Amino acid sequence: MVIDNDLVEIPLGISSKLYHIIFLFVLVLLVSACASSPIDTHSSLTPLWVTDLNKAFPDNAWLRVVERGTDKSAVENAAITKLGQTFHIDIRSFSLLNHQMYERISGADGKSVAIFDDSLDITQIVELNSAIDGLIGLRVESWTNPRDNVIYSVAYMNREEGVFRYTEAIRKNERIIAQLIDEARLHIGTIKAAQMLNLAYELAESTDNLNTILGVLSLSSLKQSLSYDNAQAIKVLLQDALREIIIAINVTGDANNRVLRAFTETINTKGIRTVQAGEGNYALDASLKIEDLDSNNSQFQFVRYTLEFSLVDSNRVELFSRSINGRAGHLNISEARNKAIQVAETTIRTTGFAESFKSFLESL
Repeated sequence: MVIDNDLVEIPLGISSKLYHIIFLFVLVLLVSACASSPIDTHSSLTPLWVTDLNKAFPDNAWLRVVERGTDKSAVENAAITKLGQTFHIDIRSFSLLNHQMYERISGADGKSVAIFDDSLDITQIVELNSAIDGLIGLRVESWTNPRDNVIYSVAYMNREEGVFRYTEAIRKNERIIAQLIDEARLHIGTIKAAQMLNLAYELAESTDNLNTILGVLSLSSLKQSLSYDNAQAIKVLLQDALREIIIAINVTGDANNRVLRAFTETINTKGIRTVQAGEGNYALDASLKIEDLDSNNSQFQFVRYTLEFSLVDSNRVELFSRSINGRAGHLNISEARNKAIQVAETTIRTTGFAESFKSFLESL
Protein backbone atom coordinates (compact mmCIF):
# COMPACT_ATOMS: atom_id res chain seq x y z
CA MET A 1 0.00 0.00 0.00
CA VAL A 2 1.39 3.44 -0.96
CA ILE A 3 -0.01 6.59 0.61
CA ASP A 4 0.88 9.97 -0.86
CA ASN A 5 1.33 12.33 2.09
CA ASP A 6 1.16 15.34 -0.24
CA LEU A 7 -2.53 14.69 -0.86
CA VAL A 8 -3.44 14.52 2.82
CA GLU A 9 -4.92 17.69 4.29
CA ILE A 10 -4.98 18.39 8.00
CA PRO A 11 -8.54 19.19 9.10
CA LEU A 12 -9.04 22.46 10.94
CA GLY A 13 -8.94 22.19 14.71
CA ILE A 14 -6.67 19.15 14.77
CA SER A 15 -3.09 19.65 15.88
CA SER A 16 -0.25 18.28 13.78
CA LYS A 17 0.83 15.90 16.57
CA LEU A 18 -2.69 14.54 17.06
CA TYR A 19 -3.10 14.18 13.33
CA HIS A 20 0.03 12.04 13.05
CA ILE A 21 -1.26 9.76 15.84
CA ILE A 22 -4.56 9.30 14.03
CA PHE A 23 -2.76 8.81 10.72
CA LEU A 24 -0.50 6.05 12.15
CA PHE A 25 -3.47 4.28 13.76
CA VAL A 26 -5.38 4.22 10.46
CA LEU A 27 -2.25 3.04 8.64
CA VAL A 28 -1.84 0.09 11.04
CA LEU A 29 -5.46 -0.92 10.51
CA LEU A 30 -5.08 -0.74 6.73
CA VAL A 31 -1.86 -2.78 6.71
CA SER A 32 -3.40 -5.38 9.02
CA ALA A 33 -6.43 -5.68 6.78
CA CYS A 34 -4.23 -6.24 3.74
CA ALA A 35 -1.97 -8.79 5.51
CA SER A 36 -4.66 -11.08 6.91
CA SER A 37 -7.27 -13.22 5.16
CA PRO A 38 -10.04 -13.95 7.65
CA ILE A 39 -12.42 -16.85 7.18
CA ASP A 40 -15.67 -15.92 5.52
CA THR A 41 -18.05 -17.01 8.27
CA HIS A 42 -21.08 -16.20 6.13
CA SER A 43 -20.08 -18.34 3.17
CA SER A 44 -22.08 -21.52 2.68
CA LEU A 45 -18.85 -23.14 1.46
CA THR A 46 -17.09 -22.73 4.82
CA PRO A 47 -17.57 -25.86 6.98
CA LEU A 48 -19.27 -25.23 10.30
CA TRP A 49 -16.45 -27.03 12.17
CA VAL A 50 -14.03 -24.34 10.95
CA THR A 51 -16.07 -21.48 12.37
CA ASP A 52 -17.73 -23.16 15.36
CA LEU A 53 -16.20 -26.51 16.32
CA ASN A 54 -18.39 -27.08 19.37
CA LYS A 55 -21.57 -26.46 17.40
CA ALA A 56 -20.49 -28.84 14.64
CA PHE A 57 -19.15 -31.51 17.02
CA PRO A 58 -20.53 -31.08 20.56
CA ASP A 59 -18.06 -32.35 23.18
CA ASN A 60 -20.59 -34.64 24.82
CA ALA A 61 -21.02 -36.57 21.57
CA TRP A 62 -17.65 -36.23 19.83
CA LEU A 63 -13.91 -36.27 20.32
CA ARG A 64 -12.47 -33.77 17.85
CA VAL A 65 -9.31 -31.83 17.10
CA VAL A 66 -8.60 -29.16 14.48
CA GLU A 67 -5.16 -28.31 13.09
CA ARG A 68 -4.15 -25.92 10.32
CA GLY A 69 -1.16 -25.33 8.06
CA THR A 70 -0.03 -25.25 4.45
CA ASP A 71 0.61 -28.94 3.75
CA LYS A 72 -2.52 -31.11 3.70
CA SER A 73 -0.80 -34.39 4.63
CA ALA A 74 1.13 -32.79 7.50
CA VAL A 75 -1.96 -31.01 8.81
CA GLU A 76 -4.07 -34.18 8.73
CA ASN A 77 -1.32 -36.18 10.46
CA ALA A 78 -1.00 -33.47 13.10
CA ALA A 79 -4.74 -33.65 13.77
CA ILE A 80 -4.64 -37.46 14.04
CA THR A 81 -1.63 -37.34 16.36
CA LYS A 82 -3.22 -34.71 18.60
CA LEU A 83 -6.45 -36.70 18.81
CA GLY A 84 -4.42 -39.80 19.65
CA GLN A 85 -2.81 -37.97 22.55
CA THR A 86 -6.29 -37.72 24.05
CA PHE A 87 -6.16 -41.49 24.62
CA HIS A 88 -2.72 -41.41 26.31
CA ILE A 89 -1.31 -44.02 23.92
CA ASP A 90 1.34 -43.90 21.20
CA ILE A 91 -0.84 -43.97 18.09
CA ARG A 92 2.06 -44.71 15.73
CA SER A 93 3.26 -47.67 17.80
CA PHE A 94 -0.32 -48.88 18.16
CA SER A 95 -0.80 -48.74 14.39
CA LEU A 96 2.53 -50.51 13.75
CA LEU A 97 1.62 -53.30 16.18
CA ASN A 98 -1.70 -53.87 14.40
CA HIS A 99 0.01 -53.81 11.02
CA GLN A 100 2.64 -56.36 12.09
CA MET A 101 -0.03 -58.71 13.44
CA TYR A 102 -1.97 -58.45 10.20
CA GLU A 103 1.15 -59.13 8.12
CA ARG A 104 2.03 -62.27 10.02
CA ILE A 105 -1.53 -63.56 9.93
CA SER A 106 -1.90 -62.87 6.21
CA GLY A 107 1.64 -63.94 5.33
CA ALA A 108 2.44 -60.54 3.83
CA ASP A 109 5.84 -60.52 5.52
CA GLY A 110 6.81 -63.82 3.92
CA LYS A 111 7.52 -65.42 7.31
CA SER A 112 4.11 -66.29 8.68
CA VAL A 113 3.37 -69.73 10.04
CA ALA A 114 -0.23 -70.91 9.69
CA ILE A 115 -1.64 -71.37 13.18
CA PHE A 116 -5.32 -70.57 12.80
CA ASP A 117 -7.99 -73.12 12.06
CA ASP A 118 -11.47 -72.39 10.73
CA SER A 119 -12.88 -71.91 14.23
CA LEU A 120 -10.69 -68.88 14.93
CA ASP A 121 -12.16 -65.52 13.93
CA ILE A 122 -9.44 -63.15 12.77
CA THR A 123 -11.82 -60.66 11.14
CA GLN A 124 -11.39 -58.15 13.93
CA ILE A 125 -7.59 -58.14 13.62
CA VAL A 126 -7.94 -57.36 9.93
CA GLU A 127 -10.46 -54.60 10.72
CA LEU A 128 -8.05 -53.05 13.17
CA ASN A 129 -5.33 -52.93 10.55
CA SER A 130 -7.62 -51.20 8.05
CA ALA A 131 -8.62 -48.45 10.50
CA ILE A 132 -6.87 -45.10 10.23
CA ASP A 133 -3.76 -45.35 12.40
CA GLY A 134 -5.36 -48.23 14.28
CA LEU A 135 -8.24 -46.11 15.58
CA ILE A 136 -11.62 -47.60 14.70
CA GLY A 137 -14.13 -44.93 13.70
CA LEU A 138 -11.58 -42.15 13.23
CA ARG A 139 -12.45 -39.78 10.39
CA VAL A 140 -10.58 -36.84 8.91
CA GLU A 141 -11.89 -33.92 6.85
CA SER A 142 -9.95 -31.03 5.33
CA TRP A 143 -10.85 -27.62 3.91
CA THR A 144 -8.74 -24.95 2.24
CA ASN A 145 -9.48 -21.29 2.88
CA PRO A 146 -9.66 -19.73 -0.62
CA ARG A 147 -8.53 -16.36 0.76
CA ASP A 148 -5.07 -17.46 1.91
CA ASN A 149 -4.84 -21.19 0.98
CA VAL A 150 -4.47 -22.18 4.63
CA ILE A 151 -5.57 -25.80 5.11
CA TYR A 152 -7.78 -26.81 8.04
CA SER A 153 -8.13 -30.47 9.08
CA VAL A 154 -10.45 -31.97 11.67
CA ALA A 155 -9.97 -35.46 13.12
CA TYR A 156 -13.04 -36.70 14.93
CA MET A 157 -14.67 -39.75 16.50
CA ASN A 158 -18.27 -40.27 17.58
CA ARG A 159 -18.41 -41.36 21.22
CA GLU A 160 -21.53 -43.54 20.96
CA GLU A 161 -20.36 -45.29 17.80
CA GLY A 162 -16.88 -45.72 19.29
CA VAL A 163 -18.20 -47.30 22.48
CA PHE A 164 -20.18 -49.86 20.48
CA ARG A 165 -17.36 -50.72 18.08
CA TYR A 166 -14.57 -50.85 20.67
CA THR A 167 -16.67 -52.93 23.06
CA GLU A 168 -17.32 -55.38 20.22
CA ALA A 169 -13.64 -55.40 19.22
CA ILE A 170 -12.54 -56.15 22.78
CA ARG A 171 -15.08 -58.94 23.07
CA LYS A 172 -13.86 -60.58 19.86
CA ASN A 173 -10.21 -60.19 20.81
CA GLU A 174 -10.82 -61.73 24.23
CA ARG A 175 -12.30 -64.76 22.51
CA ILE A 176 -9.36 -65.09 20.11
CA ILE A 177 -6.85 -64.75 22.96
CA ALA A 178 -8.65 -67.45 24.93
CA GLN A 179 -8.57 -69.77 21.91
CA LEU A 180 -4.87 -69.15 21.37
CA ILE A 181 -4.13 -69.93 25.02
CA ASP A 182 -6.20 -73.13 24.90
CA GLU A 183 -4.45 -74.24 21.71
CA ALA A 184 -1.03 -73.49 23.20
CA ARG A 185 -1.81 -75.76 26.15
CA LEU A 186 -2.24 -78.64 23.70
CA HIS A 187 1.33 -78.14 22.48
CA ILE A 188 3.27 -77.63 25.71
CA GLY A 189 7.01 -77.87 25.22
CA THR A 190 6.88 -76.91 21.55
CA ILE A 191 7.74 -73.78 19.63
CA LYS A 192 4.18 -73.84 18.29
CA ALA A 193 2.92 -73.13 21.81
CA ALA A 194 5.29 -70.17 22.09
CA GLN A 195 4.19 -69.04 18.65
CA MET A 196 0.53 -68.92 19.67
CA LEU A 197 1.21 -67.24 22.99
CA ASN A 198 3.43 -64.68 21.29
CA LEU A 199 0.53 -63.69 19.02
CA ALA A 200 -1.84 -63.76 22.00
CA TYR A 201 0.53 -61.38 23.81
CA GLU A 202 0.62 -58.94 20.89
CA LEU A 203 -3.15 -59.11 20.54
CA ALA A 204 -3.49 -58.52 24.29
CA GLU A 205 -1.27 -55.42 24.03
CA SER A 206 -3.53 -54.10 21.30
CA THR A 207 -6.66 -54.96 23.29
CA ASP A 208 -5.32 -53.22 26.39
CA ASN A 209 -5.02 -50.10 24.23
CA LEU A 210 -8.54 -50.60 22.90
CA ASN A 211 -9.82 -50.65 26.46
CA THR A 212 -7.91 -47.45 27.22
CA ILE A 213 -9.53 -45.80 24.20
CA LEU A 214 -12.92 -47.08 25.32
CA GLY A 215 -12.44 -45.46 28.72
CA VAL A 216 -11.73 -42.07 27.12
CA LEU A 217 -14.78 -42.33 24.87
CA SER A 218 -16.94 -43.19 27.87
CA LEU A 219 -15.52 -43.73 31.34
CA SER A 220 -18.57 -45.72 32.37
CA SER A 221 -17.92 -48.18 29.51
CA LEU A 222 -14.33 -48.97 30.56
CA LYS A 223 -13.91 -52.68 31.24
CA GLN A 224 -12.46 -52.94 34.73
CA SER A 225 -11.50 -56.58 34.20
CA LEU A 226 -10.53 -58.31 30.95
CA SER A 227 -10.91 -62.07 30.60
CA TYR A 228 -7.14 -62.53 30.12
CA ASP A 229 -6.30 -59.99 32.85
CA ASN A 230 -3.77 -57.92 30.85
CA ALA A 231 -0.96 -58.25 28.31
CA GLN A 232 1.63 -58.71 31.05
CA ALA A 233 -0.19 -61.82 32.25
CA ILE A 234 0.01 -63.28 28.73
CA LYS A 235 3.72 -62.44 28.61
CA VAL A 236 4.23 -64.53 31.75
CA LEU A 237 2.49 -67.46 30.03
CA LEU A 238 4.78 -66.95 27.02
CA GLN A 239 7.88 -66.99 29.21
CA ASP A 240 6.65 -70.17 30.92
CA ALA A 241 6.08 -71.76 27.51
CA LEU A 242 9.61 -70.90 26.40
CA ARG A 243 11.00 -72.56 29.54
CA GLU A 244 9.15 -75.76 28.61
CA ILE A 245 11.13 -75.96 25.38
CA ILE A 246 14.31 -78.01 25.65
CA ILE A 247 16.94 -77.94 22.91
CA ALA A 248 19.54 -80.70 22.88
CA ILE A 249 22.84 -79.36 21.54
CA ASN A 250 25.18 -81.69 19.68
CA VAL A 251 28.54 -80.29 18.61
CA THR A 252 31.30 -82.01 16.66
CA GLY A 253 34.78 -80.58 16.28
CA ASP A 254 34.53 -78.64 19.53
CA ALA A 255 37.51 -77.50 21.64
CA ASN A 256 37.05 -77.73 25.42
CA ASN A 257 33.28 -77.19 24.97
CA ARG A 258 33.86 -73.62 23.85
CA VAL A 259 31.46 -73.86 20.90
CA LEU A 260 28.90 -75.71 23.01
CA ARG A 261 29.07 -73.01 25.67
CA ALA A 262 28.56 -70.24 23.10
CA PHE A 263 25.43 -71.94 21.72
CA THR A 264 24.10 -72.71 25.21
CA GLU A 265 24.46 -69.17 26.52
CA THR A 266 22.90 -67.65 23.41
CA ILE A 267 19.82 -69.89 23.60
CA ASN A 268 19.46 -69.51 27.37
CA THR A 269 19.25 -65.70 27.05
CA LYS A 270 15.91 -66.28 25.28
CA GLY A 271 14.54 -68.16 28.28
CA ILE A 272 14.84 -71.57 26.58
CA ARG A 273 16.50 -74.50 28.34
CA THR A 274 19.26 -76.60 26.81
CA VAL A 275 20.86 -79.99 27.43
CA GLN A 276 24.07 -81.43 26.09
CA ALA A 277 23.46 -84.25 23.62
CA GLY A 278 20.43 -85.39 25.60
CA GLU A 279 16.70 -85.71 25.07
CA GLY A 280 14.92 -82.55 24.06
CA ASN A 281 11.91 -81.27 22.15
CA TYR A 282 14.35 -79.97 19.57
CA ALA A 283 17.95 -80.57 18.57
CA LEU A 284 20.64 -78.20 17.45
CA ASP A 285 23.24 -80.06 15.42
CA ALA A 286 26.43 -78.09 14.97
CA SER A 287 29.94 -78.71 13.72
CA LEU A 288 33.17 -76.77 13.55
CA LYS A 289 35.76 -77.84 11.00
CA ILE A 290 39.25 -76.32 10.88
CA GLU A 291 41.75 -77.16 8.17
CA ASP A 292 45.30 -75.92 7.70
CA LEU A 293 46.03 -73.92 4.57
CA ASP A 294 49.25 -73.97 2.60
CA SER A 295 50.82 -70.56 2.82
CA ASN A 296 53.66 -68.97 0.93
CA ASN A 297 53.96 -66.45 3.73
CA SER A 298 56.90 -67.44 5.89
CA GLN A 299 55.70 -65.30 8.77
CA PHE A 300 52.02 -66.27 9.09
CA GLN A 301 50.17 -69.57 9.16
CA PHE A 302 46.53 -69.72 8.07
CA VAL A 303 43.56 -72.01 8.66
CA ARG A 304 40.09 -72.17 7.17
CA TYR A 305 37.12 -72.72 9.47
CA THR A 306 33.58 -73.82 8.66
CA LEU A 307 30.80 -73.47 11.23
CA GLU A 308 27.52 -75.21 10.43
CA PHE A 309 24.36 -75.51 12.51
CA SER A 310 20.83 -76.79 12.02
CA LEU A 311 17.81 -76.65 14.33
CA VAL A 312 15.39 -79.57 13.91
CA ASP A 313 12.22 -80.66 15.69
CA SER A 314 11.48 -84.05 17.27
CA ASN A 315 10.64 -85.44 13.82
CA ARG A 316 13.97 -84.21 12.44
CA VAL A 317 12.22 -81.54 10.35
CA GLU A 318 14.66 -78.68 9.81
CA LEU A 319 13.49 -75.30 11.09
CA PHE A 320 16.52 -73.27 10.03
CA SER A 321 20.17 -73.81 9.22
CA ARG A 322 23.25 -71.85 8.26
CA SER A 323 26.87 -72.35 7.21
CA ILE A 324 29.59 -69.79 7.95
CA ASN A 325 33.24 -69.97 6.87
CA GLY A 326 36.34 -67.82 6.85
CA ARG A 327 40.09 -67.66 7.42
CA ALA A 328 42.23 -66.99 10.46
CA GLY A 329 45.98 -66.46 10.65
CA HIS A 330 48.74 -66.21 13.22
CA LEU A 331 52.48 -66.63 13.65
CA ASN A 332 52.05 -70.34 14.33
CA ILE A 333 49.43 -72.87 13.32
CA SER A 334 48.28 -73.57 16.89
CA GLU A 335 47.41 -69.94 17.53
CA ALA A 336 45.79 -69.69 14.11
CA ARG A 337 43.48 -72.56 15.11
CA ASN A 338 42.74 -70.90 18.45
CA LYS A 339 41.91 -67.65 16.67
CA ALA A 340 39.50 -69.54 14.38
CA ILE A 341 37.69 -70.94 17.43
CA GLN A 342 37.46 -67.44 18.93
CA VAL A 343 35.94 -66.13 15.72
CA ALA A 344 33.42 -69.00 15.76
CA GLU A 345 32.47 -68.21 19.37
CA THR A 346 31.93 -64.54 18.54
CA THR A 347 29.94 -65.43 15.43
CA ILE A 348 27.63 -67.70 17.41
CA ARG A 349 26.94 -65.00 19.98
CA THR A 350 26.42 -62.19 17.46
CA THR A 351 25.81 -62.08 13.72
CA GLY A 352 25.92 -65.83 13.13
CA PHE A 353 23.68 -68.09 15.18
CA ALA A 354 22.27 -65.41 17.50
CA GLU A 355 20.97 -63.44 14.52
CA SER A 356 19.42 -66.50 12.87
CA PHE A 357 17.84 -67.69 16.13
CA LYS A 358 16.44 -64.21 16.89
CA SER A 359 14.95 -63.93 13.38
CA PHE A 360 13.45 -67.39 13.76
CA LEU A 361 11.76 -66.52 17.06
CA GLU A 362 10.51 -63.20 15.69
CA SER A 363 8.94 -65.00 12.75
CA LEU A 364 6.76 -67.10 15.05
